Amino acid sequence: MAYKNKDWLQDQYWNKNRSSIKIASEFSLTPQAIRYWLRKFGIPRRGDSTFKGDKAKSHTIHAWLRNKYPPPEECQDCGKIKPRLYLANLKNHKYTRNIEDYKYLCFDCHQKLDGYPIKPYRFKKGKENISNIDHWRNRGK
Repeated sequence: MAYKNKDWLQDQYWNKNRSSIKIASEFSLTPQAIRYWLRKFGIPRRGDSTFKGDKAKSHTIHAWLRNKYPPPEECQDCGKIKPRLYLANLKNHKYTRNIEDYKYLCFDCHQKLDGYPIKPYRFKKGKENISNIDHWRNRGK
């Protein structure tokens, strides 16, 4: 079955611009069956208005990477276990879908990588000013 071959299906769908309906009729299948194989092989559909390929925005690429490569338990720079890790781009903000161009970092390591100084911010709790560091240290007390 040629439609079960990724290269053949991609060539027919993208290079020869054949629709899933035309490909399905060749094999006496439903268009849904061809769309199943397109999804299975990761071949984007032309009618998918959300697909922008290399022109996708950074948050879209980050979401795709997070979905395909879930974060580890610890920061890949300092090794601390953090509840939230951020995808940091290592290629001067040239966003690609290559996981080797990224690291999962904690907030502080991500800020350092991007060249931002780590400054504790201050907020008001009642009538007193409390730094974010003091707030988190004292939250369980």
